[in-house]
Amino acid sequence: MKKSSKSPKPYTTEDKILIAAEPVGAYMRTPPSESQLHTLSRKGVPRRKVEHVADNLGLSIYDIAPLLHVSSRTLLRYSENEPVDTPVSEHVLFLERLVAEGHSVFEHDEFITWLNSHVAALDHKKPMELLDTIFGIEMVRAVIGRVKYGVYS
Repeated sequence: MKKSSKSPKPYTTEDKILIAAEPVGAYMRTPPSESQLHTLSRKGVPRRKVEHVADNLGLSIYDIAPLLHVSSRTLLRYSENEPVDTPVSEHVLFLERLVAEGHSVFEHDEFITWLNSHVAALDHKKPMELLDTIFGIEMVRAVIGRVKYGVYS
């Protein structure tokens, strides 16, 4: 994957709040707007955010790379604070929202176990198997929402 030769724009204070290395969902008390997420995905999230989301999904950088449709080698070429490409950033931000939703329903270990269990509402697929597309992430989020409100899933 070829990296752009132009240097990325520096992050604003608002961006730094959104990409802070805090537990995923820590800022979700007041979730970022769609507009803020759009701007952030365009600028790119730093690789450390990718690693943080991977950790919260119980994955390594090597495990999350296929979900993001990049090689682990490509991800590791980025420095810790260097923003990754827009499509990868967007996917990471969707995964981060999923993790925040999951942690609002399950304890961390329960969430990891649930992600790796067959779920009837997902045609007996493991939620983790669906996280390679935005549609899959949204399907998993919908099931988490149903679990949250006690709807049979």
